[in-house]
Amino acid sequence: MPEKQPKTNTKEADILKKSFLDAVKDGIGFDEWLKRDINLLSPLNIAKEQEITQKNGKKKNKMVFKDELRRLFFFASRLYHAKKRYDSQMESLGGYFRYKAVIDDHASEIHKKFHNIVLPKNDPFWDKFYPPNGLECECQVQVLTEFEIKSERYRAFQNSNDLDTTGLAQSEFFARNFGKIGLKSELIEPFIKDCKLSE
Repeated sequence: MPEKQPKTNTKEADILKKSFLDAVKDGIGFDEWLKRDINLLSPLNIAKEQEITQKNGKKKNKMVFKDELRRLFFFASRLYHAKKRYDSQMESLGGYFRYKAVIDDHASEIHKKFHNIVLPKNDPFWDKFYPPNGLECECQVQVLTEFEIKSERYRAFQNSNDLDTTGLAQSEFFARNFGKIGLKSELIEPFIKDCKLSE
């Protein structure tokens, strides 16, 4: 049985990838996607519609899922947009990328440390750390020209050799350029098991 599991997960990942992709292209959010594709998700045992009785005695249907599914949905959305953004940025006139972290109470302290780091967009740094750098990472990259760097007074590094990048990626899985890859089934597959409901 165990040797067959990867094939099953790959098939599930293909189904989920297409479902995520359709949702992103249609511009719908998680809750609407869940309702629309519940007949697709239920056989995968990652979401189901359950009838419950309210305090007033009336019955209603409730969507049952784990928080991991919501996180995976938004991760898939970020992968899709990262590819479109990266392709556009690489064609633009600007020769530099600026790392933009979300500065709030929920942001990673390490990601905050890289906020405003400016490097040439062909620097090897971006092959490992073009965001997202974690399942819930909301960091982005902005393309800049030399004029914009000077006018905004950013400090531009000519290479990343002296940067300490320890811990910037959540794990080795995330140490890649998602802008080059985009939304792929193999990026969905490792997280499906965490979305499974109890039997």
